[in-house]
Amino acid sequence: MIRWGILSTANIARTNVRSLSKCSNGTCHAVASRSKEKADKFAEEHKIPLAFGSYDELLDCQEIDAVYIPLPTSLHLEWVVKAACKHKHILLEKPVALTAADLVQMITACKKNKVLLVDAAMWKHGPRAQQLALAAKNSIGKVRRVRSHFNFAGTLDQAFIANDIRIKGDMDKLGCLGDLGWYTVGNTLNLLDYAVPTSVIGVPSLRHSESNNVIAAAAILKFDNGVIATMDCGFDSCLKQSICADGELGSVSVDDMVIPSSEEVVTYRITRKHDCTRGASDPFASSCFSETVTVQTPKAQQVLMFEDFNQAVHSGLTSNSDWHWIEKALTIQSVVDAIQTSCDSNSTEVPVVVPAMPTI
Repeated sequence: MIRWGILSTANIARTNVRSLSKCSNGTCHAVASRSKEKADKFAEEHKIPLAFGSYDELLDCQEIDAVYIPLPTSLHLEWVVKAACKHKHILLEKPVALTAADLVQMITACKKNKVLLVDAAMWKHGPRAQQLALAAKNSIGKVRRVRSHFNFAGTLDQAFIANDIRIKGDMDKLGCLGDLGWYTVGNTLNLLDYAVPTSVIGVPSLRHSESNNVIAAAAILKFDNGVIATMDCGFDSCLKQSICADGELGSVSVDDMVIPSSEEVVTYRITRKHDCTRGASDPFASSCFSETVTVQTPKAQQVLMFEDFNQAVHSGLTSNSDWHWIEKALTIQSVVDAIQTSCDSNSTEVPVVVPAMPTI
């Protein structure tokens, strides 16, 4: 049983403590806050055995095997390195870093100290993500376009605008790109077997008046095989969390890309053309067939994320496959970096460069 410590009492920590409570191979053993009073209250509420008034105290505790870090992104590099040096395995909230270069430093520290680092992108761990990728590869012909959207109307909530760390430049300068954009980019790459776009164009449509953080944006991702992906994300419009890949023979799509409408059963749609042989001579003549595919999920994707992590730790990190989650995260981070650079450079086209994974 992996014993977990939580470095924060933020709302997202509450969600993941509940997920940990449903794990078969891990348990929440400690929580830390900069306020001992807050840590004590959180521990009592969630029946956590230990509470600490500083993050360092938790990292020094010999009863902790792994830590979940949902701190502001600007603090990730510091606390991941500290946790790695204390030989704690790390689940890191996304966006995992302010830049891909920072993430490389984190991976290096973790590999040097023989601890696991995984991004807390829960959607990767549900069975639908793998099935979607296979459907895009095998069921709709050659993929030509991918469209993704993730938005919610945070701008209608004055408390959100005033207090959310994603708005504050000193806490998370990536704004909506590091949060909502992390999902749109990640899900897009999942449908394209994590091919790296050659270049991106980012278009910011709304910035915060004080921090200048991007709070709504769109982007175009160009791939060397001719595929084009488009995405938009923002805190300024009604909830939408969808993705669609269009192929030569059909399409595959999801309308609840990030937070499924059900924890037990999730779905996706495949639309196929019955007769594409008439092609350009009569493109509207072919009929369509749409199928809703049901995927049974043994547990919620957040719970599966922790169980996958715990299993990797139990295995002793004997396989390079234990690092595939963070390797994919490095690709996502690099694409987000390029979109951010484009947004800050008058929407110029920016090449995507993914650093090599450290080999220590």
